[in-house]
Amino acid sequence: MSTTLSSLSTRREGEEGESKNIKMEEFPSPIDRARKLRKNMTPEEGLLWANFRKRRFKGLKFLRQHPIVYEIINNRRIFFIADFYCAEKKLVIEVDGKIHDFQKDYDDRRDEILRNME
Repeated sequence: MSTTLSSLSTRREGEEGESKNIKMEEFPSPIDRARKLRKNMTPEEGLLWANFRKRRFKGLKFLRQHPIVYEIINNRRIFFIADFYCAEKKLVIEVDGKIHDFQKDYDDRRDEILRNME
């Protein structure tokens, strides 16, 4: 199965690593991918971020577009990017937009992974 940058942007999942036949742009690091998403927040994410940033919500520290690596295969990090993450409460917040109407299986798998993490 081939993963491309376009599929990463719609599914918010990816791998990082090098291969002789693969350009690095096709496999951005989790941090690079998160940085791109931070620059392109939806209006709804921006509204939430305005209320979460600088511990404005109950004094809790939230990170936006936070990469969560859940598996490493052949030195490639398999990850997804949470819209918002609070480490203190181990809380992930996903802002569901229209894309989620078309990726229910992916969302269910992500939810299962999160439930099983320590």
